[in-house]
Amino acid sequence: MKNEQRQATPQADKNEEHSAIKQGGMQLRRVLGLRETVALGIGGTIGGAIFVLVGVAIREAGPGILLSFSLAFLATLFIALPYIELACRYPLAGGSYAFIREVLGRHCGFAMGWIYGGAYLFISGYVSLGFGAYLRALLGVPQLVGTLTLILVIVVINLIGAQLFARVQSVVVLLVVIALVGFGVVGLPHVQFSHFAPFVPNGLGGILAAAPLMFLASSGFDSMVTASEEIKSPERTLPRALLLTLGIVFVLYALVIFVAVGVLSNNALSSSAPLAKAAALVLGPVGRRFIAASATLATAAMENAILIITS
Repeated sequence: MKNEQRQATPQADKNEEHSAIKQGGMQLRRVLGLRETVALGIGGTIGGAIFVLVGVAIREAGPGILLSFSLAFLATLFIALPYIELACRYPLAGGSYAFIREVLGRHCGFAMGWIYGGAYLFISGYVSLGFGAYLRALLGVPQLVGTLTLILVIVVINLIGAQLFARVQSVVVLLVVIALVGFGVVGLPHVQFSHFAPFVPNGLGGILAAAPLMFLASSGFDSMVTASEEIKSPERTLPRALLLTLGIVFVLYALVIFVAVGVLSNNALSSSAPLAKAAALVLGPVGRRFIAASATLATAAMENAILIITS
């Protein structure tokens, strides 16, 4: 009996510690519903990746980028499902940091916290500078001014409260989705199937080389997991939000990539900005500005999501 009590004590201590973490004074308010959680996931995923990495991936795989994207999406799904399972078991702020701290202890959690925190700080700088570059192309505003203005506005929004952040994020993400769907729908009648031949110009190697790039463009779902302590009923909301986020992103990416490849010839696909070039062919001179505006909104949504998960 004494041995059983001694063996049960560490587990009891761990349960009490976990309960204290969830119910202690440091607990965040659960104000994010399904819509806001999906907006956080989509905003953290799309960003400017679809406007930049797609061009690099197309140069590697040609029209076969559709296969590369399918492989990348499958890998994302296999990673996302256990990730969400952990988030439902440990619905705490911090995502991977919280998981590792709970399972492997405080020291490993400390190391992972600094790794993720540092990575997100670098990503935040990259994304905010990207916003400044797109805003300069759109309105002529100096890049540094646009970058600092975005950071200031997002900080003020988040200091006011999570509810305002959620509303702003939902509106911006909705505009991005509408813009990308609009590009796809308008471009579909201009698709020429002859542009898909040869479908795999660089063979299997090109498809495999482009797959990691598309995986990077598809990642970002973890933003909703990192904020799980602010999500209402996370055990129910997170799985639904994950499936909705991945489904919406998959449809958007597949539509945009299909239209870009179908509109542009093989020579034009090597452009560093294929979406802008395709939009210019479909919409005329206003097409490039349309893509620049879409990318500006997408990077703003991603920066907003990154600030939340970094904090």
